[in-house]
Amino acid sequence: MSDITDKTQDVNIWNDDYTKKVSVITDGAIERLAVDSSGNTSSAVQAGNAFFLTSGNPLTVASGSNYDVMIVTGTTKEIHLKDISVNVLKNAASGNTQFQLFENITVSANGTALTVFNNNRMSSMAADFVSYYSPTVTGTGTQLLGYLTHNDWETYIAPSYTNTWEIILKTNAKYLLRFYNNTNQSNTFTYLYWLFQDAI
Repeated sequence: MSDITDKTQDVNIWNDDYTKKVSVITDGAIERLAVDSSGNTSSAVQAGNAFFLTSGNPLTVASGSNYDVMIVTGTTKEIHLKDISVNVLKNAASGNTQFQLFENITVSANGTALTVFNNNRMSSMAADFVSYYSPTVTGTGTQLLGYLTHNDWETYIAPSYTNTWEIILKTNAKYLLRFYNNTNQSNTFTYLYWLFQDAI
């Protein structure tokens, strides 16, 4: 039997249309292919690469005001923003409420740190981004989204159950996720923002 030790070589595995390499997850010294043929997020969750930000409890925002969440991306990993949902308490207010997303914002103060939760509660994987609420925004940069939210049921800004919409955030960048209350009275809302680390 011949020794094949010196006859191995590295290979790349590509998706069906050869536009992207298949990612590899490293667990210590073991490397596993991160393949998810169904297109869902289970692989990222199991690998500890799925994270979420949540209001936790209902928040109240005054008329004509906004609630801001800032995401600051790291230097190495792709951060995928998807599965955004905003739920506004039903009311008789006139006007509208909006979810807005801005890129490359500038701030004079970060605000208060938000806890970034790992979807896999058994994982110790750290997120390659940090988040804050109520930063002092001095420039909103480029607006990517301005989305009307319902005042009587949950609005899915990025409904993964119907499509694979997502935004891959730039590295070393600041993003602003804003709930804007453009009505004539105070409004109560909750939010849930999902982020995935690296392509799967």
